[in-house]
Amino acid sequence: MDLDLENLAAGYRFNPTAEELLMQYLCPRRSYMPVPCGDRIVKDVELYGKENPWTLFGVTDESQECCFFVFTYLKKLSGENGRPRPNERKIRRAGSGVWTSRRVNDVKDSEGNVIGVDRYYFFSTGEDKKKNVHGRWTMHEVICIVACNTQIVIKHTASGIRPQDPAQGS
Repeated sequence: MDLDLENLAAGYRFNPTAEELLMQYLCPRRSYMPVPCGDRIVKDVELYGKENPWTLFGVTDESQECCFFVFTYLKKLSGENGRPRPNERKIRRAGSGVWTSRRVNDVKDSEGNVIGVDRYYFFSTGEDKKKNVHGRWTMHEVICIVACNTQIVIKHTASGIRPQDPAQGS
């Protein structure tokens, strides 16, 4: 049965755990299998390219709060022969800035087994960082959860980690 996104109940929020993102979205995607709701919830976006995040997501108001779930590909730094080096750093540049790492958390399944990694980043353009001219952009790189001007709070639970609405507290 396909989810009718146009007629969801008021207040519906897509709020999967990191385990659900890995097992229900990323694993099928990597195996070229269909994912729940096709590309209507988790979109394909080239985060690490020529565009800034506010351009990619069409955010024109620097005070706007928003959150996006996306699939993206990492690009490896090239070696001397122009080919990617195995186990080498990834390119996380985008537009006029870079996604800078803040922390890494293990993603665990309901039995406590490590099944993946959640990396947290913030976007910096090198401009006056105190002004946040285009808003404050952050990202969790499980399946990329990108947010502007809203904190993606991760609650650690026995079954993984769950993004929480900051207004709800921890």
